[in-house]
Amino acid sequence: MAINVARFWEDRVEFTSAAMPPVYHYHVDTGNVDEILLEGLPLGSLQGETFSLVEFEFKQGDSLVFISDGLPEAANHTENMLGYQAVQDCVEANGHQGANDQKQALLDLGSAWLGDLRNQDDITIVVVKKT
Repeated sequence: MAINVARFWEDRVEFTSAAMPPVYHYHVDTGNVDEILLEGLPLGSLQGETFSLVEFEFKQGDSLVFISDGLPEAANHTENMLGYQAVQDCVEANGHQGANDQKQALLDLGSAWLGDLRNQDDITIVVVKKT
Protein backbone atom coordinates (compact mmCIF):
# COMPACT_ATOMS: atom_id res chain seq x y z
CA MET A 1 0.00 0.00 0.00
CA ALA A 2 1.27 3.43 -0.91
CA ILE A 3 0.42 6.20 1.53
CA ASN A 4 1.22 9.76 2.61
CA VAL A 5 0.63 10.79 6.20
CA ALA A 6 0.76 14.42 7.30
CA ARG A 7 0.16 15.59 10.85
CA PHE A 8 -0.63 19.28 11.07
CA TRP A 9 0.31 21.31 14.12
CA GLU A 10 -0.24 25.00 14.70
CA ASP A 11 3.02 26.04 13.01
CA ARG A 12 4.50 22.89 11.50
CA VAL A 13 3.83 19.64 9.70
CA GLU A 14 5.17 16.15 10.34
CA PHE A 15 5.22 14.11 7.16
CA THR A 16 6.01 10.55 6.16
CA SER A 17 5.45 8.61 2.98
CA ALA A 18 5.58 5.10 1.58
CA ALA A 19 5.98 4.71 -2.20
CA MET A 20 4.18 7.93 -3.12
CA PRO A 21 5.08 10.80 -5.48
CA PRO A 22 6.54 13.95 -3.96
CA VAL A 23 4.52 16.46 -1.98
CA TYR A 24 4.89 20.11 -2.94
CA HIS A 25 5.24 22.79 -0.25
CA TYR A 26 4.48 26.30 -1.50
CA HIS A 27 6.02 29.05 0.67
CA VAL A 28 3.90 32.19 0.54
CA ASP A 29 6.71 34.42 1.84
CA THR A 30 9.08 33.58 -1.04
CA GLY A 31 6.81 32.11 -3.72
CA ASN A 32 9.14 29.08 -3.89
CA VAL A 33 8.14 25.43 -3.87
CA ASP A 34 9.95 22.62 -2.09
CA GLU A 35 9.59 19.13 -3.50
CA ILE A 36 9.44 16.71 -0.58
CA LEU A 37 10.20 13.20 -1.77
CA LEU A 38 10.68 10.46 0.80
CA GLU A 39 11.81 7.33 -0.95
CA GLY A 40 10.63 4.03 0.42
CA LEU A 41 8.89 0.81 -0.35
CA PRO A 42 5.13 0.28 -0.13
CA LEU A 43 3.84 -0.68 3.31
CA GLY A 44 4.18 -4.39 3.97
CA SER A 45 6.89 -4.98 1.36
CA LEU A 46 9.60 -6.03 3.78
CA GLN A 47 9.41 -7.00 7.41
CA GLY A 48 11.13 -4.40 9.54
CA GLU A 49 11.13 -1.70 6.85
CA THR A 50 11.50 1.78 8.32
CA PHE A 51 10.19 5.04 6.96
CA SER A 52 11.58 8.56 7.20
CA LEU A 53 9.77 11.32 9.03
CA VAL A 54 10.37 14.97 8.19
CA GLU A 55 9.14 18.04 10.01
CA PHE A 56 8.92 21.52 8.52
CA GLU A 57 7.42 24.93 9.19
CA PHE A 58 3.96 25.57 7.80
CA LYS A 59 3.08 29.26 7.84
CA GLN A 60 -0.16 31.08 7.18
CA GLY A 61 -0.66 31.25 3.41
CA ASP A 62 1.53 28.20 2.73
CA SER A 63 0.14 25.24 0.79
CA LEU A 64 0.86 21.53 0.64
CA VAL A 65 -0.08 19.74 -2.57
CA PHE A 66 -0.43 15.96 -2.52
CA ILE A 67 -0.77 14.10 -5.85
CA SER A 68 -1.00 10.59 -7.19
CA ASP A 69 1.26 9.64 -10.09
CA GLY A 70 -1.59 9.92 -12.60
CA LEU A 71 -1.00 13.60 -13.36
CA PRO A 72 2.79 13.74 -13.85
CA GLU A 73 2.83 10.39 -15.66
CA ALA A 74 -0.05 11.27 -18.02
CA ALA A 75 1.02 10.56 -21.61
CA ASN A 76 -0.10 12.79 -24.48
CA HIS A 77 -0.59 12.00 -28.21
CA THR A 78 3.17 11.66 -28.72
CA GLU A 79 3.43 9.37 -25.67
CA ASN A 80 5.46 11.95 -23.74
CA MET A 81 4.71 12.20 -20.02
CA LEU A 82 3.73 15.55 -18.51
CA GLY A 83 6.45 15.21 -15.87
CA TYR A 84 6.98 16.20 -12.28
CA GLN A 85 8.69 19.50 -13.16
CA ALA A 86 5.54 20.71 -14.96
CA VAL A 87 3.50 19.89 -11.87
CA GLN A 88 5.94 21.73 -9.61
CA ASP A 89 5.94 24.74 -11.94
CA CYS A 90 2.13 24.82 -11.84
CA VAL A 91 2.13 24.66 -8.04
CA GLU A 92 4.62 27.53 -7.94
CA ALA A 93 2.62 29.65 -10.39
CA ASN A 94 -0.67 29.12 -8.54
CA GLY A 95 0.38 28.69 -4.90
CA HIS A 96 -0.80 32.17 -3.97
CA GLN A 97 -4.39 31.16 -4.83
CA GLY A 98 -6.88 29.31 -2.66
CA ALA A 99 -6.84 25.53 -2.39
CA ASN A 100 -9.66 24.95 -4.91
CA ASP A 101 -8.06 27.23 -7.49
CA GLN A 102 -4.70 25.49 -7.06
CA LYS A 103 -6.36 22.11 -7.57
CA GLN A 104 -8.22 23.37 -10.63
CA ALA A 105 -5.01 24.77 -12.15
CA LEU A 106 -3.43 21.31 -11.87
CA LEU A 107 -6.51 19.64 -13.39
CA ASP A 108 -6.45 22.20 -16.23
CA LEU A 109 -2.75 21.45 -16.78
CA GLY A 110 -3.58 17.76 -17.15
CA SER A 111 -6.51 18.42 -19.46
CA ALA A 112 -4.45 20.68 -21.70
CA TRP A 113 -1.66 18.07 -21.83
CA LEU A 114 -3.97 15.17 -22.64
CA GLY A 115 -6.19 17.01 -25.11
CA ASP A 116 -8.92 14.62 -26.21
CA LEU A 117 -7.16 11.56 -24.75
CA ARG A 118 -8.47 9.79 -21.72
CA ASN A 119 -5.86 9.29 -19.01
CA GLN A 120 -5.13 5.64 -18.25
CA ASP A 121 -4.60 6.29 -14.51
CA ASP A 122 -6.43 8.14 -11.77
CA ILE A 123 -5.54 11.74 -11.04
CA THR A 124 -5.84 12.48 -7.35
CA ILE A 125 -5.00 15.91 -5.97
CA VAL A 126 -5.34 17.17 -2.40
CA VAL A 127 -4.40 20.76 -1.60
CA VAL A 128 -4.09 22.00 1.98
CA LYS A 129 -3.87 25.79 2.34
CA LYS A 130 -3.19 27.30 5.76
CA THR A 131 -5.54 30.23 6.25
